[in-house]
Amino acid sequence: MSSPQFFKEKIIFSFIVLFITLSVFMIATHANGATVTIKAVGSSVEASGEDAAFRQRAVDEALRAALKEAISRQVSSEAVIENYERLAQRFFENPLNYIDGYNVESESRAGRLYNVIITAEVDGEALADGLADVGLMKRRSHSPRVLFMIAEQNIEKTHFTYWWSWWRGAESEYRAEVVDVAASETRLKDIFASSDFYVVDPSAVTGEIEISDAYRLEDLDVTGATSFGTALGADIVVKGKAIAREGIKIAENPLGIYMADVTAAAISVEDGRVLASGRGHGVSRHISPTTGAIEALEEASEELALDLIEQIETRWSSRHSVIAVDITGLSGYAEFSDFKEIIGSRIKGVTGVYERRFSNEAAVLEVETRLTSGELAEAILKNSMGQSVEVIKTSENRLDIRIGPGR
Repeated sequence: MSSPQFFKEKIIFSFIVLFITLSVFMIATHANGATVTIKAVGSSVEASGEDAAFRQRAVDEALRAALKEAISRQVSSEAVIENYERLAQRFFENPLNYIDGYNVESESRAGRLYNVIITAEVDGEALADGLADVGLMKRRSHSPRVLFMIAEQNIEKTHFTYWWSWWRGAESEYRAEVVDVAASETRLKDIFASSDFYVVDPSAVTGEIEISDAYRLEDLDVTGATSFGTALGADIVVKGKAIAREGIKIAENPLGIYMADVTAAAISVEDGRVLASGRGHGVSRHISPTTGAIEALEEASEELALDLIEQIETRWSSRHSVIAVDITGLSGYAEFSDFKEIIGSRIKGVTGVYERRFSNEAAVLEVETRLTSGELAEAILKNSMGQSVEVIKTSENRLDIRIGPGR
């Protein structure tokens, strides 16, 4: 029978745990890329004087607490309660599968009761993938690569300026004058980049790239735009025009009125379809014509960017889904690399293949595609190129396959 002293210790420790839990979990946490830092408490009871594992049990409990906290930030409390058994099997039995590392910040004893406070680095991407696998999160699609091609006519200019009129691939040279006045394209790039789009920079391109001189026009057609997009590895080309002009000047007023309009369409490089289109308008008052015009162009670009982003996100995500391909039976990384290349280059309808993880004989790919998991499985079987591929299981956003010796 347990002694009164033991129950006294347990009550005291319960209050300590409650206090620490309330205080530690309310300490500000931060996200660093895909890693989330969380402080958590764990406790255990020493079963006997020879129980050497009681400290590790406290640490394990703290790791599970950190993971539960991370999950609670992604999934509603109702969903956690309804799916607790699945969550426990997937996450809590082996929490280190989703934790990059941890530090024990402090530890203390109260008789046979032991508690620790840890700081854990939770892998946000792995956690999101796991939650998607059990159906509690929608698997996120990778953001498309966007190339901007905006021809701009600023005030005091009689013609449009645009970077692709003289661009020569790896030998591209940018004229300072043109860079200075490209306010609309610069602002569009900034807003798209801050919304997690990958913005393609033509000045950073290396290697020999040939573009027909027929496409070096300000009024670029769809074929020309997609040619540039293909050459520069973009998924979407945003092409358009920006015009700035001076308004009516009031006598004896040093401030001038400047207006700008920016129109553009977002085109899918893969099939030339228009994913989004819009127009932005901006007005500025300034003593400097140059500054006033730039401010008006930036305001018009901001209005346009927000409209385009909303349309693109809706239509892009509806045209592309991400399927997790879980691969086992690999002989090594070389075979995995070959298999990844087959999916990316030989299967029509696949727009991106991303390596999620590789370990020994197993790996996980994320395949961005318009195909269903069943259609992707059939395509893989047809294009296995000598590899023996067995489909183990398919679900809405997942495909499990096993690779054996070559046929």
